[in-house]
Amino acid sequence: MDPITPIRSFHELTNDFGAFVLKLGRKGMDVKRKPRIVIVGGGFGGVAAARALRKSDAEVFLIDRRNHHIFQPLLYQVATAVLSPSEVAAPIRQLARKQKNLSVMLAEVTDLDLKSRSVLNSRRTTTGDLRRFSVHQIAIDGLSLCGVNFRWCWKSQGKVTASIVARVQGGDNGATLVLDYTLDGSPMTQSIRLDASPCRFGGVRWLAICPNTGRRVAHLYIGGAGALSRHAYHLKYDSQRESPLYRSLRRRDKALAKLKADAPMFLERPKGMHARTYERLLQNVEQEEQCMDIFAIAKWDWEFWARALS
Repeated sequence: MDPITPIRSFHELTNDFGAFVLKLGRKGMDVKRKPRIVIVGGGFGGVAAARALRKSDAEVFLIDRRNHHIFQPLLYQVATAVLSPSEVAAPIRQLARKQKNLSVMLAEVTDLDLKSRSVLNSRRTTTGDLRRFSVHQIAIDGLSLCGVNFRWCWKSQGKVTASIVARVQGGDNGATLVLDYTLDGSPMTQSIRLDASPCRFGGVRWLAICPNTGRRVAHLYIGGAGALSRHAYHLKYDSQRESPLYRSLRRRDKALAKLKADAPMFLERPKGMHARTYERLLQNVEQEEQCMDIFAIAKWDWEFWARALS
């Protein structure tokens, strides 16, 4: 039975203001765990350090309070309207696409704990920070096995990163989900009541009764207190934490990925793509570029650029 860890292994929930703790590792830690290197700041030095460690056998974490890197030598061209703000700002997360050992984290470092080798930051938890499983799917699999234990796994890049042992006891109207897993080195057994909700066009959908809040939920998240609902952990969705500028960057990059391009310049139609789809994606890229310019101007006023370059 594999130990359960959050989906980003350096995250651990704490009770004080929902902050995260970034564990750097200690002597005598699990031999399977790779060394962890934390880079604070996504400037020229932070980006260069992350790239220099791309071939190292270590987990590299880049923390910055902004989600983009500004190429400052070209700021004067933005101030003179030669370039748009989006042309001198690039999302830091693009580094993680080509570098498998790098994870980019949007947060502000607040403190360092040298005794526990931890980095404290202000980032609050989201649904993407904990391991999640579908209650309906695990209930269907368990009922088909008639109470026999089975293994539920999480995979990343084709490799199993964590797993739990589960079994479902009961009938079609009500059942109990029993989970066996290891959390922070301690074995845990958790029983969760399941409820069958009838669907409009026949059949049922299995929902879990959260042991903490009593809510009927479709997904459960495994954190420091076990398998609970999103409301029990006070989790927000990732989209609720992103800024308007970050949202435009994400949408633009999504359209560029469909066009098989890295930059919004000289976009050619990919082979096999319909002309109508190509035109729609071009409009999406142009629209998000305009939104990025508006948000960037609102965030960095032109007077600021003039004062900074004077």
